[in-house]
Amino acid sequence: VFGHPLGINIQKKAILKIKFISDQKLVGIRRDDTLVIYRWWSAPHNSQTEMPFSCAIDKEKKYNTDDRVANIETKDRTLQTYNYPVEIMKNGKLLVQGGYYDGRVRIAESANSFSYISHANTITCIALSDKEKLAVTGSKDGDVLVWKVNNEHWSAKYHFIDHDDEVTSVMVCDSLQLFASSSLDGSVNIYKLHKCELIRTVYSPKMTPINNVVLSAAPPACVVMFCSENHTLYSFSINGEFLTKTHEKASYMNAPTLATDYNAKEFLIYGTEEGEVVIRFLPNLNWPRRFQVSPNSAVLSLVVTRDRKYLLVGCEDGEITVLTDPILCRQNTSSSWSLGQVEF
Repeated sequence: VFGHPLGINIQKKAILKIKFISDQKLVGIRRDDTLVIYRWWSAPHNSQTEMPFSCAIDKEKKYNTDDRVANIETKDRTLQTYNYPVEIMKNGKLLVQGGYYDGRVRIAESANSFSYISHANTITCIALSDKEKLAVTGSKDGDVLVWKVNNEHWSAKYHFIDHDDEVTSVMVCDSLQLFASSSLDGSVNIYKLHKCELIRTVYSPKMTPINNVVLSAAPPACVVMFCSENHTLYSFSINGEFLTKTHEKASYMNAPTLATDYNAKEFLIYGTEEGEVVIRFLPNLNWPRRFQVSPNSAVLSLVVTRDRKYLLVGCEDGEITVLTDPILCRQNTSSSWSLGQVEF
């Protein structure tokens, strides 16, 4: 769908996003705009397998999307990111897409699609609030928009022009009632979610371009930024005080996701272009654990099951891999996560 940062064509079956819609069902969106519905069981599906979980494709459907108008290409294939501007809404009934030259956000369903143009340039990132009533988008020209959302009907509510370069990521944190945007200009802007007021700007050291931002609400609340240029993760308090930094060998932090363990300790999970999954505790980014999930393709999407026992990983090769916690699954006494295979 979009340009590949390494100049390699991503396979059409690559899984760009996965999302649970119930305890036993999740949806994924492939590069070719195909919605895949999976059935999931956090226990053996039958007595013939030793696998502690089961996952299988239930059905697939194609969204009504068209990248061309009068034979003219409308998708911006120059985006240099693995974190594609794509979101899944309403339990998979709606697909939200950016990445168009004219700045549109497209909401597609199986039969129809709707487009809204409020950005003047390509939308590079999209984030939704937990209840899908608000959305935040960022663009190549540095603008950030907050949208009021009513299913497929979107209306621009606020327009911010606080960045001087491309917006690389946006994140909504409902528990803090905040959202944040990062930019190649070396800044992270933090806003009140409903009042839509800029409350703080945090800068990377030496104004290094920022490629990702993460807001964590677990005490002490923090903001994490990743800079591809120097392969560094930085952690700041929510008030902008520098906490720590650490080196990351990968060039890209893909699908950053937050999860909480049974001791209410929050950690950051992300994938890399080298097919690894990395887990770091917040806010100090310490105790990193790395898992080689797919040695020949990038990790593009991550989701944690609702019982917190499994981490599902969607990859560029179109496969889903499952990381399991042996303690929670009562497989053995080891405290490290292990790889599992998805059954199809």
